[in-house]
Amino acid sequence: MPLSAPALAQQSEGSDVAQQVDVADTSQESASALLAAARDAYLVGDHDEALKLLSRVVAMADAGGEVPPEVLAEALAYQGELAFLDGHRAAAEAAFRRALQVQPDLRLSPYEHPLDVIGSFELVRASVRAELSTRPVRVEPMPPWGFAPFGVPQFKSGHRGRGVAYATLQSTFLAASIGSFIYIHGQVQRSEDPSLTIDDRMAAYDRHLLVRNAVSIPTTLAFYGTWAASTLDAGIAWRRGQLRVQGVGLSASQHHFQVAVSGRF
Repeated sequence: MPLSAPALAQQSEGSDVAQQVDVADTSQESASALLAAARDAYLVGDHDEALKLLSRVVAMADAGGEVPPEVLAEALAYQGELAFLDGHRAAAEAAFRRALQVQPDLRLSPYEHPLDVIGSFELVRASVRAELSTRPVRVEPMPPWGFAPFGVPQFKSGHRGRGVAYATLQSTFLAASIGSFIYIHGQVQRSEDPSLTIDDRMAAYDRHLLVRNAVSIPTTLAFYGTWAASTLDAGIAWRRGQLRVQGVGLSASQHHFQVAVSGRF
């Protein structure tokens, strides 16, 4: 069936985009442009051109190019969709699996993908989730910087707000602890000075006890307490990151699955 004028224009536009990205195949912009061109080719029914463009995105990622995860995952999903529509179910499942490994929370919109494709995709998600539930999870030990004070673990893991909070609290408590220690040391020396009267020496000793109990000990404990909290926080974030990398965060959407299987699947 001949394409309409708008469809031919759209196909021509997709080809122009594909030609433009030839000059920079290793950049994020070109990966996104390739994906956009592949979608355009798919929409006008040129599955061969779409598959060729999608394969270039995947090849760029395999070669170590800077392809954003969401771009790679969507490219793999479209690869699986094309394989599914051509009747290659095993190839479609393999592409869907890899897409979920790249982006575990990937969803296929029913406005952009056939319902039977979404149904197959969600079945793969459920299968992967079941496999992960029986697979032992190995969490790598947290790096040494995870035990550093002053919010270093949070800054290193990209949680700048929490890093600033921990750094501010620990710096304040440490400064108060050191300052009170210096003051206490001076009062102890004063309480032991034989040139002073007994009353002055006793007053210095009382001040030393007061500052030690009211400032020095609490601020020292607060410093180490916030340090421990920072380390615990870093450990939790590290474990979550490890689980996310291993795909343990995969979850099946029962609602989307029901919508999909109630269609053509």
